[in-house]
Amino acid sequence: MKLCCRTLGVAFLLVFVFVFPSYPQVNTADITGRVTDQQGLVVPGAIVTATNKRTGRARTATTNDGGDYTITQLPPGRYDLTVEAKSFNKVLAQDFELNVGSKATQNFELKPGEITATVQVTSEAAVVDTTTSEIGKSITPTELQTLPLLNRTFANLSIIAPEARPVGTFDPTKTHVGNVAFSGGDGRQVDVNVDGGDNKDNVVGSLLQNFAYEGIQEFQVLEHRWTSESGRSVGGVVNVVSKSGSNELHGSGFFNFRNQSLRTKDFFEKQTTDEKPSYNREEYGGSVGGPIAKDKMFFFAGFDIFRHTAGSLLNVRHPTSAERGGDLSDLLERLDARGAAAPVRLNDPLSGQLFPNNMIPASRISPVAAELFKLIPAAPVPSGRLTDFNETRPLKRTGQNHVCCRSSLERIPGCSPSWLES
Repeated sequence: MKLCCRTLGVAFLLVFVFVFPSYPQVNTADITGRVTDQQGLVVPGAIVTATNKRTGRARTATTNDGGDYTITQLPPGRYDLTVEAKSFNKVLAQDFELNVGSKATQNFELKPGEITATVQVTSEAAVVDTTTSEIGKSITPTELQTLPLLNRTFANLSIIAPEARPVGTFDPTKTHVGNVAFSGGDGRQVDVNVDGGDNKDNVVGSLLQNFAYEGIQEFQVLEHRWTSESGRSVGGVVNVVSKSGSNELHGSGFFNFRNQSLRTKDFFEKQTTDEKPSYNREEYGGSVGGPIAKDKMFFFAGFDIFRHTAGSLLNVRHPTSAERGGDLSDLLERLDARGAAAPVRLNDPLSGQLFPNNMIPASRISPVAAELFKLIPAAPVPSGRLTDFNETRPLKRTGQNHVCCRSSLERIPGCSPSWLES
């Protein structure tokens, strides 16, 4: 009995987490407008339907006494808009694009006639958005697909927005995550949301983690005057929407490759007789998405893999066995950059006198330092000046793996809550 209850509990948790959606932050769009006749008189009671072209999900609204309608919380994407009213022809506006966070306006003019006749109109985006005072920009799916991007870090595309600039990360473990700042800030105050979930590192700022570039549908940057639903920030807001599946099976794949055989020596490398440094850079990945149940449930998965190996040389100085024992006499023969004598003499911190011949007695060496010496590799050569490097080895850098997966439920009539079916 106890095992059965535990199994049912786990099953309920999985269904709740993976099936029923939530909308904690801005990851949707709204559309509003007015329906009139050819004389400019408002048409109340008209039915406006917005149908998502990828998933087939339809949302409806009815115009009020002033002829106005509003449809909220629409997933970003392309929609077909239809208007139906008694004694008027049906009107269709195709491929109306809604971007994340947008509050688009689409007005309709109806012509008298039979409702069975359809009049197709052209939808045009407004030059000035009169529904909000927010200042920002939406990075559209077309821009994500066509603009070149180094390291495939989606946050770097934010710089095409006004007042935006790329900045470094404050976490050395996130060299390939990317960061952006607005209005002269340093990027630590920018609030980042992915599908409505918090993706901000509250310790050092910037993104908490990167996402596979193949899995990003679009995102919005807000620089000034954002509303309370996009709060928690003083330096800007970035709202990201990941891709989801559709009623058609789609996939993508890519591979970018570059190595030393495809590059020549730079100016400084040509001044030496050394061989061309090794270099290898690989970026590859892909995505796939489609339906689980048509018009109801969809899946999407994507991944990016980044590999970068550079043949830069790292110069290292390991202490010799004599230096570990306190013999630092070679500092007395030190030369400066011009070749002039520049000896370094060691003072005894207790007596203020010079150590004879720069020799530190074994009794004065800290036991802690002696233990730390055991963790440092031995010098490859037994002698050499303390100011000289005594080992050179290749410095290699590697990249990161980014993976994203998503399942989405549109509606299941008769099984879903009423708010999900609406």
